[in-house]
Amino acid sequence: MKSVYHVLDDEKNRVRTRQGGQCSSTCSTDHKDPVWQKLWKLPCPPKIKHFVWRLARNSLPLKMNIQRRGIILDTRCPVCYRLDEDGDHCFLKCKFVRQCWLDLQLEPIRQSLLSKVSAWDVLKEVLLLKQDVCLKIVILLWKWWSVRNKLNKGERGLSRDEVTCAVLNLMCDLENGKMQVNPGVGNRGQQGWRAPPPGKLKINTDGAFIKETLSGGWGFIIRDHLGDVVAAGAGRLAALPDVLMTEAVACSKALLSATELGISRIQIEVDSSVLKQAITSSAMDLAACGMLISDIRELLRDQFVSDDVLLIPRNCNDLAHNLARLWMSWDPGTSCVWTNHLPEFVRCLVSREFVETMSSISGP
Repeated sequence: MKSVYHVLDDEKNRVRTRQGGQCSSTCSTDHKDPVWQKLWKLPCPPKIKHFVWRLARNSLPLKMNIQRRGIILDTRCPVCYRLDEDGDHCFLKCKFVRQCWLDLQLEPIRQSLLSKVSAWDVLKEVLLLKQDVCLKIVILLWKWWSVRNKLNKGERGLSRDEVTCAVLNLMCDLENGKMQVNPGVGNRGQQGWRAPPPGKLKINTDGAFIKETLSGGWGFIIRDHLGDVVAAGAGRLAALPDVLMTEAVACSKALLSATELGISRIQIEVDSSVLKQAITSSAMDLAACGMLISDIRELLRDQFVSDDVLLIPRNCNDLAHNLARLWMSWDPGTSCVWTNHLPEFVRCLVSREFVETMSSISGP
């Protein structure tokens, strides 16, 4: 039914144009247009492409669009409740979405888009940008529309940090899907922990987060190329803003322990694409944990000769993950770092992971 409606709507616009009326949209309907071709070739899920297509045609159920159809309603933005909600306000001018553009280092592009006179002109400029920038903007617009819809229904939306994290997460997931054989971003076919090259130590870190109580735990383990444990640690945290802070604390604790042990050649493995992105760029410097992320980068630069940061699947980071989850049953603020004698439960976790890894290698 929706496709029939769009066909009839296009025909109505063409008739109005022939009769001298003004068409409601300046969007090109030629799907062979190079701009549309750029959209169809974007390496993102079809649902995001469909959203962009609707946005370019100004057919999203924004409140001003609904009012133009003769329906009486409150046209204020459901996010800020300050101004009427049209496409310009929703995606570019609302004070909350502006923060997301800023966090993703897209503010200059947002400023240039403000001068465009239609949704089609906005999307045309976005789609002609470099593919990685275009993809980041498209994902931001799609994710923001999802947040707006939740708030419009009276549900809880996402914070600016959560929106930014979601965008970067999806960006990294899409990148991994295209580059699975690249060891720098992790191979999703990998089963279990893999030893570092001789002369390096591997640090696995992870954080666990409970949204309802804003609490969590962190854990890390450092091993050599033979799989022997050099150090491990875990702790409980309270009053956390988000999961990224938990992940960053785990990484920071591990690096500080490594420096105290005089370790300088390391590989870091994390299963959070957002954390990897934050450490290897300045994309999250304005987030709640921005200062901690900056400290991690400074620590890596000043204290370590080799500091590869690798993204791995969760199943390859089980030991650090289990340490983080186990410690969540302790009192907030408690923590331990072991360098000589590992407690029994840590030895059991190491032994279990070793058996599972050997089983996956040998096969059924």
